[in-house]
Amino acid sequence: GNIGPPGPRGGLGMPGLPGLMYLSDKPNFSLIQTLLDSLQQELQLLLDPPDGSKEHPATTCLELWLCHPEYRSGENLSDNRDTIV
Repeated sequence: GNIGPPGPRGGLGMPGLPGLMYLSDKPNFSLIQTLLDSLQQELQLLLDPPDGSKEHPATTCLELWLCHPEYRSGENLSDNRDTIV
């Protein structure tokens, strides 16, 4: 089938950030805080990756698989009694 036209090239990148971080002549503090929060989460995954345990849970199955590709699919390392629905 038809795929459609290509989207914009590349991501936000460094050249686009200064324009977003400053609205007029004042810093956009909410965007800066959002970027810092995102960076903190990324660093946390690098420094202390989730292992599926109660002490180091993963937020998604994909996150767990990315951190531990050696885990077999279908292994449940959690205690289902602790699951919140």
